[in-house]
Amino acid sequence: LGLRDRVVLVVGGSGYLGREIARQFAAEGAHVALGGRDRDRLTETAAAVGSDVETVVLDTRDDHSVRSAVDALVAR
Repeated sequence: LGLRDRVVLVVGGSGYLGREIARQFAAEGAHVALGGRDRDRLTETAAAVGSDVETVVLDTRDDHSVRSAVDALVAR
C-alpha cells in the first residue's frame, strides 16, 4: 500500500477488526496510532500489535475529542 513511514490512525482500534487492521498497517511499515474510548483496551491492543504503535483516546461522537486527538498525533 506504500505506507512505509506513514502515520495511520485506526479508529475503533481496540476491537478485533481494528486490531487486525493495525497489524496489517504495521506489517506495511506504517507508524500506527490506535484510537478509541477505552485507554486500557487501547494499551493492551497496542502491545499485541507491535512496538511502533501508540494510542490516543478519542470519542468519534464528539468533534472536539477527535480534533484534539488528531492535533496531539500531529504534534508528536
